Amino acid sequence: IKTIKTEGRADRYAVYVPKGYTPKKSWPLHISLHGGGGNGPATCQRRWGDDWPKKFILVCPTTPGGRWWSPQGEATVLAVYRRMMRDYRINTDMVTVGGLSNGGTGTLHLATKFPWLWAAVVPRCPARFAFEQWYDNMSKLPAFLIHGARDSQIVPSNSQWIVQRLKELGNEPRYIEVPGGGHDFFSELNPKAVKWFLPKKRKHTSSFSYNRVRGSDPDMIYWLSAKGAGDIKASMKRKGKTTVVHITTSRNPRHLKVYFPKNRVSRNARIILNGKVVYAGRMPASARHVLESFAATGDLRRVFSGAVTIR
Repeated sequence: IKTIKTEGRADRYAVYVPKGYTPKKSWPLHISLHGGGGNGPATCQRRWGDDWPKKFILVCPTTPGGRWWSPQGEATVLAVYRRMMRDYRINTDMVTVGGLSNGGTGTLHLATKFPWLWAAVVPRCPARFAFEQWYDNMSKLPAFLIHGARDSQIVPSNSQWIVQRLKELGNEPRYIEVPGGGHDFFSELNPKAVKWFLPKKRKHTSSFSYNRVRGSDPDMIYWLSAKGAGDIKASMKRKGKTTVVHITTSRNPRHLKVYFPKNRVSRNARIILNGKVVYAGRMPASARHVLESFAATGDLRRVFSGAVTIR
């Protein structure tokens, strides 16, 4: 059991590492979020027990009331994620998140707001999340929802609605509604959930929307750094030999920088900001861009060798 400080608080989190762990290889990570009445260490032990598979690292953070969508909850998950990357050799293309009740709703919040972080998500008995426009970000993110058919605290129609919404976006979510089940984690389904999420790998996000709802939100959103931009919609698509980037913002950004994956470097780029072409030219590679993007993300699998600064 360890402690982490975020937003002026110190909270505990539990880490379960396979006995065969070695830093000679990278490991999948699953982040398990507790509900409104729980905490990381005790709830994790109760929900996962001693029978969780030894093929991944399990971490269980704590936040007051399980409000994972609050500044405190967000900051805790992101800080624990970053600490895990520092303390263990994590395969960041195989990081998944799940949880029960508030933890399930928090899973949806983190999935829709930061889709570029996750390989898959497992919400259990979640509520419908308030920012419905963010569901677009989950169009390609694998999701496995579990709900009790007789849940009276958060009725299963919430999960049914989420599943239908994801299907409308082209997603193919998996859904189990447990006959006679109440408001429960359904630990007996852990082997089935693990077998499903363990092989999943993070996909490149070529388009996303991002709604800045608080000042503490990060400036770097996957492959875009846009300080002061407000709400953002962005897409990166290849047209012939040119990579075309469309960015729409609710406010003109004070600083705007577009990062490009290595397979797009040394090609032509055209960047369109709020309907106006603001850049057309080559995008040469530079070690400075690699170091910059790593400093912002802490993720060796999310570094970019090419970038264009607009302002």
